[in-house]
Amino acid sequence: MKILKQEECNDREKKKGEGVGAYDDERKLFIRLINHNILSDMHTLLQQCSTFGYQLSDSSLFASFLKQIKAEVILNESPSILESSQLITELWNDGAIQDTFHRYSEYYGVGPSTKYFLDEIERIKQPAYVPTDKDILRVRWKTTGIEDFNFSTDDKDYSIVDVGGNRIDRRKWLHRFPQITALFFCVSLSVYDMN
Repeated sequence: MKILKQEECNDREKKKGEGVGAYDDERKLFIRLINHNILSDMHTLLQQCSTFGYQLSDSSLFASFLKQIKAEVILNESPSILESSQLITELWNDGAIQDTFHRYSEYYGVGPSTKYFLDEIERIKQPAYVPTDKDILRVRWKTTGIEDFNFSTDDKDYSIVDVGGNRIDRRKWLHRFPQITALFFCVSLSVYDMN
């Protein structure tokens, strides 16, 4: 699916050069997902920090984060990092959070995109922020159900079916098997050693 996303970005880049006005509006649709990634990743890091027994240099930072970021924001309402960006930056720079991040293969919920977005928070928090190609390619969102992507190349038609990674969705795969030519399992190399 990353390849398809890259092709979509390249197509949009070509359209931008042709003066298509909706280009930035389409990119801005990713802001909510990026903000949600940042907030949920920091929440996960704080929880794991506690699980690992690490102590923040300022123990009030965790409580401040939870006060500023209400549970409904973390659970998918309408996240914004503008008001909390300074606190998130302080937390990200804390040694305990850094130590927790470096152990990301031992728990679920964060990965290399976490570092990318938290390192870029000063740019992302700007009111005029428009996600770049790199931002869009690194954003994570949950795939649910079955999604079809069709394309043609060299006079051949291809159909890629994304069945998601959730166990509950796996029973939906069965009706696809009689029609397949090839089956690819895609996993992130950055989490190959995840426990």
